[in-house]
Amino acid sequence: MGRRASLLAWFAVAATGFFACVAGGADDGGEIGGTTVSDAGVESAIDGGLYPDVKPGTIFDATDDAPWSPGTTAKCKTTCGTIGQVVCVSGEWGACKAVAGDPCKGIDCTGKGDGLEHTWFEDKDGDGHGDVKSTQQACVAPSGWVGSSDDCDDGQPSVHPGAAEICDRLDNDCNGKVDEGQHVGVFDLLFSAVPPCDPADHASCKQGAAAWCKAKSSCYDGGYGPVELGVSNGFFVCISGGTALSGFSDVVAAQPGCSSDALAGQRVCESAVHRAGAAKGFASAILQSHAPSAWGYLGLPNDRVQVVGGV
Repeated sequence: MGRRASLLAWFAVAATGFFACVAGGADDGGEIGGTTVSDAGVESAIDGGLYPDVKPGTIFDATDDAPWSPGTTAKCKTTCGTIGQVVCVSGEWGACKAVAGDPCKGIDCTGKGDGLEHTWFEDKDGDGHGDVKSTQQACVAPSGWVGSSDDCDDGQPSVHPGAAEICDRLDNDCNGKVDEGQHVGVFDLLFSAVPPCDPADHASCKQGAAAWCKAKSSCYDGGYGPVELGVSNGFFVCISGGTALSGFSDVVAAQPGCSSDALAGQRVCESAVHRAGAAKGFASAILQSHAPSAWGYLGLPNDRVQVVGGV
């Protein structure tokens, strides 16, 4: 096939994709939708820049007008813009196919040879949200891979956007905050279940509450109680988000009336512990443990405390 015929074939396919690969006449460049395209039409396309690798002004004559026989090939553009190849079969040009070495070849979800695949993200914890750092391309999602890439911890099924924030030291909802909001648990317990709690000694029950709450869940930093005392039971409050503090001297400095360990749990020392926490920048503080000259208390951060009413 002459150079002109090859260009005509490329022109025909690249222009519309509907041109028949039939025999040419003396000055017949082929038919486009039933309309004859002449040498001049092809030359005009060249001059207009359709084929930048052919010198403008090239003239074709009747000696170039050869039939396009079955099996004739011509260049074409694939839908992803690379140069492919078409074959003349039964008087019609086939689909534009990617050639060997073409990045579109062999990678195709659409059947167009355009190399378009879908990106999938690994979902190791099975929560329906994938890891943006672990990807693969395929037409259909392989088992264990999903279309979303917003999981901030792909090793924890309870962690993903939209998950409920719970007390587990994890950023469950992937908003950049850990255990945000108030997390308080209230439990009705027998005094015997919270050793060394003695209902006649509130200070010992505070120590028991702190130990019981920490053992109950890693969410809780400590506890407080008892409140609403019964004959054998009371309500104990477990708290998350506190900061352990210590130092009896801090408590005494905040309120000198709390002068000894014997006063632990009494109102004067409850007030002293609160003031000691406030002096360190906390909203309040509660007693957790006590021994002569060695007190431990839990500072309650301002962003975890809701003030109701006023004085």
